Amino acid sequence: MFEVLEVAVQGPAGPPGASGSVSPPISFAFGDASPRVLFTTTLASLVLSVSVNITVPFNGAAPSLRIGTATQPELLLAATQLDLTISTEFEVNPNLALDATQPVILTLVPGAGSTQGSGWIVFERIPTA
Repeated sequence: MFEVLEVAVQGPAGPPGASGSVSPPISFAFGDASPRVLFTTTLASLVLSVSVNITVPFNGAAPSLRIGTATQPELLLAATQLDLTISTEFEVNPNLALDATQPVILTLVPGAGSTQGSGWIVFERIPTA
């Protein structure tokens, strides 16, 4: 059976979207100091997604990770939204606005008895101003 394909002309390009930014991967590990500033916004921005990649599972009792601000430590990612004991990727889409010069903070608890655990985080955001 053969299918006939029709050659079509590509339409005009659509309007450009907002200039976004994907952060370079930010590493973390079980022995890191916590809380820790991951970055500080330079412009007001909307955080579209937060990806957490666990490359080495944490082996401590009840490990947890939160990402937010000093006043709201789980603003962008709550500890209940991921499991540090499995090697995989977790992605959340907070769609939350951050003010200019706002520090984004990682709070990491490796768990009692932890001897391993690491990963990296990537943020996708667009300016709102």
